[in-house]
Amino acid sequence: MSYVSAFYNLFDDFMSDIEYSFPSHRAKILKYKAALRTTQSVNGRAFIKSFVHYIDPYYDYIMDCDETHFLKKSPEELGIKGETAKMCEIIKEIWNDPGTSITTKAKVWKYIQDLLKLGRCICT
Repeated sequence: MSYVSAFYNLFDDFMSDIEYSFPSHRAKILKYKAALRTTQSVNGRAFIKSFVHYIDPYYDYIMDCDETHFLKKSPEELGIKGETAKMCEIIKEIWNDPGTSITTKAKVWKYIQDLLKLGRCICT
């Protein structure tokens, strides 16, 4: 399996976990997953490059699981755009949901960390 395929498989697992854990976000997740599949089939590396481009400046925050920076600002204020911004908005909504457990947040951090590491491998 290529790194690109591994990235998309991991991203799909991430979105499926969110969809399962937060059924109220199902419609947004399904729409996002469909757009992601289209992007993958047209240019598999385009989304990955975009993801790394917008998320990599926050590498240290992500590896340290430091949520404060992300909760204070919108994706646009952080300079995050496109599909990556849509994903960030979904995660922010889930993060602010009082029903989101510490365990779930830890799982989300792990997915984002792994996606960023894998994306960096693909983009270098």
